[in-house]
Amino acid sequence: MDPAGYWISEKFDGIRGFWDGNRLFSRHGNVLNAPEWWKERLPKDLRLDGEVWTDYGEFSKLNGMVKFDKEWKNVKLMVFDSPNHHISFEDRIEKLKNANIENDVVRLVPFVKCTGFEHLQQELERVNQLGGEGLMIRKDDSLYIEGR
Repeated sequence: MDPAGYWISEKFDGIRGFWDGNRLFSRHGNVLNAPEWWKERLPKDLRLDGEVWTDYGEFSKLNGMVKFDKEWKNVKLMVFDSPNHHISFEDRIEKLKNANIENDVVRLVPFVKCTGFEHLQQELERVNQLGGEGLMIRKDDSLYIEGR
């Protein structure tokens, strides 16, 4: 498969987090008990799909951290999509950018349009040097599908 034209983003090693405007929950539907001060920083009118994340190499530490309110000060929701089954991926990302939701808790995952295999390899090497988990690629016209 030629990756040219696909959107590339970093895959963050954290806990998958869905925000429905009121609750934060995991891929398995378990409520993540984020403290109120943290949830207040998330948008009430926009559903988000992302990764609850702290930093490179901290996945095992993150699992323990999220159980205690005081530890959430370093936790971010790295948003890579907004569940909307009726618009394309590119339109969903544009909607997220235009919503201006970034703050000390919410970060939009950066995307770059792939120019080919060499570019994909360069991005993977960059993420590997940071200690990252890997890359994700998405077609610009793909619809949102729940699940992995």
